Amino acid sequence: MNETATNETTEILARLNKEQAIIMIPSTILVIITMIVGMIGNSLTCYVYGFRLKTTPTYLFVVMLAIVDLITCAIITPGRIVQNVAPLMTMSDGMCKNHMILSVFTGLSTCGFLVAIAIDRYRKLCCPLKPQVTMKSAIIISISICLFSAIQGGIVTLYYGSVRKPTKVPNVFGHSCSAKITKKVNYYQLGFFAFYLLITIFTIILLTILYSIVLHTMKKIVNRSKTITPPSTTSKVERFRRRLSNAVIQIKLKSDLSSSASDSSTKMTNCGSTDTLEGTVSDIENGSSVSSVPPSSSSGVSSGPSSNEADCSHATRIVKKETRTTRSLKRAEDNIKRVNRTTVTMMMITAVFVLTFMPSISAMMVNSAVKAEQKMGMAVAIIYWLARHSFYISSCLNPVIYGYRNQNFMDEVRLLLRKFK
Repeated sequence: MNETATNETTEILARLNKEQAIIMIPSTILVIITMIVGMIGNSLTCYVYGFRLKTTPTYLFVVMLAIVDLITCAIITPGRIVQNVAPLMTMSDGMCKNHMILSVFTGLSTCGFLVAIAIDRYRKLCCPLKPQVTMKSAIIISISICLFSAIQGGIVTLYYGSVRKPTKVPNVFGHSCSAKITKKVNYYQLGFFAFYLLITIFTIILLTILYSIVLHTMKKIVNRSKTITPPSTTSKVERFRRRLSNAVIQIKLKSDLSSSASDSSTKMTNCGSTDTLEGTVSDIENGSSVSSVPPSSSSGVSSGPSSNEADCSHATRIVKKETRTTRSLKRAEDNIKRVNRTTVTMMMITAVFVLTFMPSISAMMVNSAVKAEQKMGMAVAIIYWLARHSFYISSCLNPVIYGYRNQNFMDEVRLLLRKFK
């Protein structure tokens, strides 16, 4: 009799588990896609930003964020798939604890590294003359974030694991990864969830404030550059040509007045021909270095100190000075563009995190308040579980954003693929 009842209970539990697993099929597919794309993308991110590109504090935080996402895709998502396939038959307490520890660790670490990136971007754009985040301080910040997140993850072992829970069928119980059910109030659980929620809300607010200030500063820089536009390289070259032409004309006039016994074209070689000066301007246009135009002699005529040489030397100095100014302006413009582009990329990463994390935490809060998980219809349950799993999306989208925004990243990836071929 008891054996028959046990068999019936097992069959009912298997049927209920199958029904629940069918509801979770869309979210399971989402997790599988996230796992595959995230493992490939974050591995490439660690390789390129960690070993191929020049290491900076921002790139160090990017590598740490990629490592956290890689842990999510390689370790956490397989455990999540097991729980989705056997939602009422997950009896491994160790797997449940490990899954929750890593989930808390990666969640808090992601918040910490996003805040660190936002602060670094804020100081780069809004406080460029003040001390910036150095590599040494970036390493210390990274270690501190990881230690803090690991300690918080260890606290969940006090109340989380494989829990025996009732089903919608009376006297039929299943096992699932969840917080332990106690008759008394579990202050560890309440305190942790309140603390976790507070950190999440604080992170989102802080990121919003910092990037709002950064965005406002970027707009001011763009507007200022439009109102006070420095002369373009083309206009500078045209000005060089006019000034050089005037210098050449003056040299020719002086040569004509002073050349009674020799040909004026021979004396012109003391300063270098017009072609030499024009070649100097061509070097400016091509961005190559400008060398001084040395006095030369031809037809055996010595080139001693003369007014021709002084005029030529003056013209050459003008060219070199204007070239240095043009290059300095171009380097400054390129640096501003690079900083702005990196900042926009980090803003996109933050926006993806917020947009994918909010549905997940909102679904958990609503379910904790109303306890309506087992009373949901099939369509509502599918939407609910998709929202619960939405935070996995950011783990695989970050490398996609890096590839879209950073041409050097894509170049290194293509080079790596060629090596494999």
